Amino acid sequence: MPNLTKFVLALASLAAGNAAPIPAGTELVIRLDDSVSSKHSQAGDHVCGVLVQSVPPNAGIPLGSVFEGTVTAALGKGVHDSRAELAIRFDSITSGDFVLPISTRISGVDNARETVDDSGTIHGVRPMKSRPGKLETALMFAAYAHPVSLVSYNLAKLVFIKARRRPSINFEPGTEVRLEVEAPFDLPLAMQADTVTASSVYPSLRALIAQQPLRTTTDKSEPSDLTNLLITGNAEQVANAFEDAGWNSADPLCFISKAKMFIAMIRRKAYANGPVSPMLLGSRPPDMVFQKQLNTFAKRHHIRLWLMPETFEGSQVWLASATHDIGIRFAPWVNTINHKVDSDLDAEREKVVADLQFLGRVTNLAYVERPRAPQSLENATGDHMVTDGQMAFLALR
Repeated sequence: MPNLTKFVLALASLAAGNAAPIPAGTELVIRLDDSVSSKHSQAGDHVCGVLVQSVPPNAGIPLGSVFEGTVTAALGKGVHDSRAELAIRFDSITSGDFVLPISTRISGVDNARETVDDSGTIHGVRPMKSRPGKLETALMFAAYAHPVSLVSYNLAKLVFIKARRRPSINFEPGTEVRLEVEAPFDLPLAMQADTVTASSVYPSLRALIAQQPLRTTTDKSEPSDLTNLLITGNAEQVANAFEDAGWNSADPLCFISKAKMFIAMIRRKAYANGPVSPMLLGSRPPDMVFQKQLNTFAKRHHIRLWLMPETFEGSQVWLASATHDIGIRFAPWVNTINHKVDSDLDAEREKVVADLQFLGRVTNLAYVERPRAPQSLENATGDHMVTDGQMAFLALR
């Protein structure tokens, strides 16, 4: 059906008064269907993506709705000390037989090394020396083994020196882009979401969650991350759900994975199966660990899952802790390099929920209050975190 006809249908639905307001400032996360590049894309190129998450989650726009836009600027070449640029405007949303014009701007690219300014323009990373040589890599890894020396060592002169070229911006299909609604619009009733919504919490579920541990610990018994999800399903269902949602399993933490991790850091690259720091539930390491990156090891979603001894409604129970790494830093209080964690724990909880809901794997969803859960806390590396204390319950098919 032509877009014009779809637009007329949407207007008719709005005229009938069957609409939900979508206010300015609503955040929408879309997953690109097309590749875009500062080097190869041109102004006017068509770009398409599908909605995978809205903030707040009850905004009403169905997951899978199609967002269409165009490249408005692509700057991939220039003088040696400038940065690549890419700008895209998404200006329509299609769901079923309806299409609506909208006004949005890109406010971020999930887990990207690139940055986005207030106008929605994406800026590439600053030029870097083409690639560290073997000696440089060895010195850098030695510095990693003795972090104090890393501080005194002039890292900027070693890696971030004047370069002859700048890295281009390259986003493949599957890249998640965050949009901010600039002008409010009304969503016709026929376009509104018909998905799994949070159900009422029944006593047996409340009792199950009340007996679960609230926090993980380090191998030195220091309290760390908060548990924030409870998932039911067998191991195959859980693994398939995360893998199909684009999450990768984490490599064991060992000398080889540490070397790969550090090389990824100094080369500003991703390490899709990068290891995570050891965390325990009681005295047990996690049974599964998944993470989701884009093009840098510095930023990633990750979740640790423990198989619990209980069952619920005939299904296995997995207790999980999900956090979002947003940068890498030297931490003098623990004398090592580690990730900085996003303070908003609930945003990461909602990221996991949204990814699994988008796949259609969630048969039941509920949010359960936990009066004993801290709403302000610090993890083992000193990151301050805040939460409403609720646990998300997801039953998988």
